[in-house]
Amino acid sequence: MIKNFLLFAEDPGAINLIIDLPSQFNKFNIKFEIIANSFASDMLTKYKIKHEFIDTKNDLKNYLYKNKFLNFLIGTSENKESLGLFLIEYALNQRIKCIGLVDMAVNYENRFRGYSNDPLEYKPDKIISTDELTRNSFIKIGMNSNDVLTCDHPQIQRIKYKKKSFSNKSRSISSTNQKWL
Repeated sequence: MIKNFLLFAEDPGAINLIIDLPSQFNKFNIKFEIIANSFASDMLTKYKIKHEFIDTKNDLKNYLYKNKFLNFLIGTSENKESLGLFLIEYALNQRIKCIGLVDMAVNYENRFRGYSNDPLEYKPDKIISTDELTRNSFIKIGMNSNDVLTCDHPQIQRIKYKKKSFSNKSRSISSTNQKWL
């Protein structure tokens, strides 16, 4: 069976961008799988999100041989040997839509570089960034402006939700009690 999305993450920033996707995908019956390694796998395990731990290129090749996807969502890092870079290259060769997820502008010029001197050596079809600074940074190094999209940072949305939830709970406490943060 061909699944809609393969999600890949290896670092905390990528986890912030994908951690809410499983519940949304399930809500709309979108078929997906998550693969992760390093810190991302630890975080997914902590949050009880089903994923497959893959940390070698050979294991990834075997996994891709057994599974078919229409789209890849690749969390980025500046790791020159990231399996994410291999996934981008694989996606481009197999004509699979590939979207890079970038949580912030830090080290933007190294996220799709690998060992090359070209900051877009492993350029995905599209990039989703969390702010205009990040978006503009990728445009500055050669991404087409139509290929870099911006969304709100999901972690900020989670914090706002927690704040609202906390505020609602604290209203039930007597106003004579002090509140400390």
